[in-house]
Amino acid sequence: IKWSDVEMADDSYDMQVFPTSLLPTTPAGRLQTITEMMQSGMLTAEEGRQLMDFPDLDGARGMAAALVLMRHSGDLWGGYPFRNYLAVDLFFLLSGFVLAHAFEARLRDRRLSVSAFMAQRLLRIYPLYWLASGLALLCGLAGFHVFDSHLESLPHTIKSFLLVPQSRNPVLGPGWTLVHEVRFYVTFGLTLMWARRRALACLWIWGLGSLAVLVFSHSFA
Repeated sequence: IKWSDVEMADDSYDMQVFPTSLLPTTPAGRLQTITEMMQSGMLTAEEGRQLMDFPDLDGARGMAAALVLMRHSGDLWGGYPFRNYLAVDLFFLLSGFVLAHAFEARLRDRRLSVSAFMAQRLLRIYPLYWLASGLALLCGLAGFHVFDSHLESLPHTIKSFLLVPQSRNPVLGPGWTLVHEVRFYVTFGLTLMWARRRALACLWIWGLGSLAVLVFSHSFA
């Protein structure tokens, strides 16, 4: 609205003001409140997405990142926080929440294809992962095992760079978490694209397939 165009004597305007500081800080509460505001017409879908900020989750993610860093640098300062490996589990949970929040509606409505979704996610992972894995590989070949590196056979190295599941950790040790992330991306994208019954069947097939790969890998390790 341009105020020069407003004639208060002839026109009337309704303005809705809602301080964002009044939004709940918990993810569930904030999500419910914003959803209700969008359903009532107080917010557009785009405005609702912009308000989906979760400071509690940001804090939890920061703490988890610090614990992971401490675990992988324990040799430098001589200690490991108690059960700090659980921070990785927290990262997996946060990843699922973030993906559902950011992509579920667009994938379900087919406004975003699975291929485009996978391209976006893999471009966030592979370039930096390849750089770190390359450094770990070069250091390992030079006799310096850093980043919890594992140098084995050529097939193992190729699978490591492609994040293909295998019975041993990849060249870059912490990269095992990204193997699970990639599998989750594929499952998430396909199940939301298909109908619910097909999605359930896909989950069963994926679960049984993952179990078969796990058993097969350990049988021939």
